[in-house]
Amino acid sequence: MEVRGRPQPETADYREVAELKAAGAADPVGPRVEKEFLTWRRVIEWCLIPLAFILLRFVPQRPITLAQWLLLSVAAVLFASPVVLSSYREYAKGQAARSAEELAVEYRLRLGLTLGEAMTPMGDLLGRLVGGRREERAVLLGQLRQRGVDATATLATPERARAVFFVLDGRKLRPAAWAGRPEPPRGEIAGGDPAGDAAYHLVERHDRVLVPDTRDPEAVDFGLGGAYRTYLCVAVYAGSKNFGMLSVDAPEAESLEESDLDITTALAQTLGAGLAMA
Repeated sequence: MEVRGRPQPETADYREVAELKAAGAADPVGPRVEKEFLTWRRVIEWCLIPLAFILLRFVPQRPITLAQWLLLSVAAVLFASPVVLSSYREYAKGQAARSAEELAVEYRLRLGLTLGEAMTPMGDLLGRLVGGRREERAVLLGQLRQRGVDATATLATPERARAVFFVLDGRKLRPAAWAGRPEPPRGEIAGGDPAGDAAYHLVERHDRVLVPDTRDPEAVDFGLGGAYRTYLCVAVYAGSKNFGMLSVDAPEAESLEESDLDITTALAQTLGAGLAMA
């Protein structure tokens, strides 16, 4: 089961529907396609050809003056404008599509390189844990925890994100490793208060939570320590054994996305698999 401070970050469409409902509107909001179809640019474009016909009525059949030649030139420009504008619009759409495709390719390349740089050290440590001696495993587990938060902070969308791994100690969660923004996390998240109990139950239920804005009255703040306005937390476990919680927070509200939650979940599962080898 997945827990959320608010199911989805508020979007423009969501706020528009809420405003209409508050005003007592009964009908749903119409599709945005219809609103974009009747723009002032299109209305002007449609009026150019009729305007050209009107101007041509003032051009006589007999030899015409310079002013009438200018009037005829304006009418010709008006006739050609819709075709030119339509062609330019299609050209701009094609350029935008190509730019978007190039950006997507660049993003995939950068994501692949970053993901490889972040995950490769963790994979190496997992291999060493399998074949390592017992006395080496404590050191390797410490390195694995640190590599896990390093990778989480590196792959997070916000630039000033902080990743923390809280290890479960009874009904308490203590920070075992952290990376990213140079601001220390809370020394202990203990049960007995709503925030501490919520964090403990998240680990027990193998849940995850994404809170876009901690100032939202419906949001639950785990009290991770420091100044932040958005955060996510994912339980770290392997099978029925619970190890703790992996969190990411950032100072800018709504800067964490669903993709951050999914990436952190994958890293938490990898971290849980490594900790289970101890």
